[in-house]
Amino acid sequence: MKKIFSARFLLAGFILLLGLLLVLIVVSNLRTPEMAAVSQLLGSDDDLAIQQLNYTETRGGVRKWSVQAQSATHDMKQERAQLKQLTLTFYDPTSSDLILTSATGELDLKKREVLLRGDVVIQAATGEAIYTDELLFVDAEKVVRTDHPVRFVADSYTVSGRGMRFNITNRTIVLLHQVEAVYKEGLDF
Repeated sequence: MKKIFSARFLLAGFILLLGLLLVLIVVSNLRTPEMAAVSQLLGSDDDLAIQQLNYTETRGGVRKWSVQAQSATHDMKQERAQLKQLTLTFYDPTSSDLILTSATGELDLKKREVLLRGDVVIQAATGEAIYTDELLFVDAEKVVRTDHPVRFVADSYTVSGRGMRFNITNRTIVLLHQVEAVYKEGLDF
């Protein structure tokens, strides 16, 4: 008469049980909190999520401008990155660097353009600042422009208007519409 429960049968059952337990542990740990955080960052068309992005545009070994962002998602087909908490810096070896910041933005690698949105500030080393809601940097033209309201603030004056063209190369600013200036100190005529 054969034994129904042989030692081999018992050992095979034990190995099968351990294998199932191992599979359950692996499957339950596949979705870690880090993976969940990444999947929340990615949109439906995004291919990549990055923390602490730093993109620098150089020509002839010289830095021209750079974009830093706290986080970014990238769509490879569109060659665009959606940015959060970004800083756009223009480097000038003959003058001080120019720093632009915003809450969000978009980097278009194909067109070499950076769109800044939400609490946009252009800060000069001399203390002057320009405030607006949205700006577009067009690398081909070396221009920062907007059609939104703009406020230029310095120690002794404030100039506001709607629409602006700022030439990065020669640092000239043109306010386009509804321009108003307020001089804060007494005039010496």
